[in-house]
Amino acid sequence: MKKILSAQCYSLYLYSLLMLFLPQIMSYSQFAIVLSAIAAIAMISYIFKNRKITWITLYTTIIGSLLVFLYYFGINSSTEQLQRTFFLVVLGQTLPAALLASIISTDQRNDNKKVQRIILGYVIALTFLVVMAIVFPNTYTGGGGLTTDFVLNYQNGSYLCAYISNFVIYAFVTGNVNTRFKKIIYIMALVIATFAMFAMGGRGGFVTYILINSFLLVFAMRKSGLSGAKILRNIAIGATSLFVLYFVISMASNFSLGGSIGFSRIQRLISYHSDSGRSSIYHKAFELITQRPLFGYGVGSVFGLLGTHAHNLIINCLLETGFVGTSLLVALLISTFVKCPKLLKYDENTWICIIIFLQGFTISMFSGYYLAQTLLFCGIVFIQGKSLRIRHERNQS
Repeated sequence: MKKILSAQCYSLYLYSLLMLFLPQIMSYSQFAIVLSAIAAIAMISYIFKNRKITWITLYTTIIGSLLVFLYYFGINSSTEQLQRTFFLVVLGQTLPAALLASIISTDQRNDNKKVQRIILGYVIALTFLVVMAIVFPNTYTGGGGLTTDFVLNYQNGSYLCAYISNFVIYAFVTGNVNTRFKKIIYIMALVIATFAMFAMGGRGGFVTYILINSFLLVFAMRKSGLSGAKILRNIAIGATSLFVLYFVISMASNFSLGGSIGFSRIQRLISYHSDSGRSSIYHKAFELITQRPLFGYGVGSVFGLLGTHAHNLIINCLLETGFVGTSLLVALLISTFVKCPKLLKYDENTWICIIIFLQGFTISMFSGYYLAQTLLFCGIVFIQGKSLRIRHERNQS
């Protein structure tokens, strides 16, 4: 089920890979339906085999079904097409993936080797996709986009690069780069992903890259209890890395993908000189929020109100559910963040789910519609479910 869950989380990029070799074989919607069907079969099979449903799975089912019902209730004949599209994403991707995460969080098997193989496979496959985007920028970024209804543009392309770097750093800090082949693959993937991320210039990807990789490195140093000599060595490595990064940035600032202005977007983010035209969206959103501050306009209503979503988790949630619903979501997020440090000490497989949660959180804050963030809700459900399981085990002992 871990393979199925990872496919749900990174379905857009897997679909892009499929289009490289089998163009126009199916639409992204059809691909998502196939994945959802596989996930449903896997869950039903697991429940019949084990003859039990855990509390976290039950909670996820009830809350997820309620959100789907509220979203569906708000759809009518005059609804924006985007609202209908995202409803299918919530129903067919976010909910099934969250349910899978709830089951995996209670699985007591330690499949560390399997997880490492999955990560290595993803790093190789996704880095290949990035290379194709660099070599053929007009085809695979910002333009026609693999002849599909989704494009590997600068935004989701930069997130892809950040995710690759997260997996690579995770592999190194957990000591799972134990062969020369892996070391070569991971280092090459990190260099390519870093260059491509700066060249594409997606600011959400840039924040994801810095935030999650810094988190991994800081925790690794704290966990290992570094000696003075090792600390000095890490400082030297860090200084060297920054020196190399300087040249990478210098090259990337003069490089563009598919007519993209690339690194200049990140420069404007750092200097606060640009918001990609979102200030007008935020201004309109805040005007609407003041008119219905308590309960909002209903789940999924943001598309009819703005013609798009607000590209920010908090603003989207305030518009749709008001301060009441947003307070509940923020409380859930805080609870999840608080549980992360404790789970980091449990096992290495938990690390990757925390990374997934952080990836989903950053993309929901900068780019995506929050209810469609499979990564975010998979991470929340897994962390909450794992915490419940650990607490139950301690109470029994």
